[in-house]
Amino acid sequence: MAADYVNGLPAAVAAVGAAASVAWTSIQTVRLASESARHSQSHDLQLFREMASEDERLSTAAAAILIERLRAYTRFGVKNADARALIAALLGALRATAKSRDRIEATNKIIFEGVVECLGAVSGRDTKKSATAAKSSKYPLKKLDFQNIVARNVHVSGLFVKEVDFYGADFQSSGLRFSDFRNAILYRANISECRLNDSSFVEANLFQCNLSKSDLRGCDFTSARVDGAQFTGARVDQTTLLPFDRSEALGRGMVWVD
Repeated sequence: MAADYVNGLPAAVAAVGAAASVAWTSIQTVRLASESARHSQSHDLQLFREMASEDERLSTAAAAILIERLRAYTRFGVKNADARALIAALLGALRATAKSRDRIEATNKIIFEGVVECLGAVSGRDTKKSATAAKSSKYPLKKLDFQNIVARNVHVSGLFVKEVDFYGADFQSSGLRFSDFRNAILYRANISECRLNDSSFVEANLFQCNLSKSDLRGCDFTSARVDGAQFTGARVDQTTLLPFDRSEALGRGMVWVD
């Protein structure tokens, strides 16, 4: 029996050694993953600091890098916790107070256009794609906070933002043609001087919204709430479906294009 014990000892020692090696490898893997995560988080914080820089080149470069990171995350779905945290931080940056809104315009343009594209809320100019998105039960931006964002001079054709809350948002001078704003909240939003042709605002809340000097030809405002909305200089034609007649449209300062 003693001989059997002695003969089996090397195998037992080998097994223990193998188990220890596996355990050590696992510990090293966890340690390296933890260090990598800390490094990534530290890098992200540095990028967000740079995004708030007064140097526009540094700010826009940082925003572009973060959008590329978001694009990589969202390939695996927005359920990824890192992706959700990054989205929340980027949207927070769109609301950040700045001394000059003009200074942050270029950076915010990169952020907004990048976020909506990464989340699949852009169909482009293809109206068939827009119709498909409209029938879909998925609302990629509905649960996100877009209140009071500053996203001037953005250019997104076929934006799908049904039921999204854009309270106080500033989209001045943007190109948002073929977009779906049905049931969206645009209360006190600024969408003046915008190209909104062929967009739907059916049942949208446009209370005190500024649409002055925007191109509204082909837009549908059926059942939209337009109390206090500003339409001075907005261009409309026979394809624009308004919640009031032509006489009231002219009385509100709209420009009728024949």
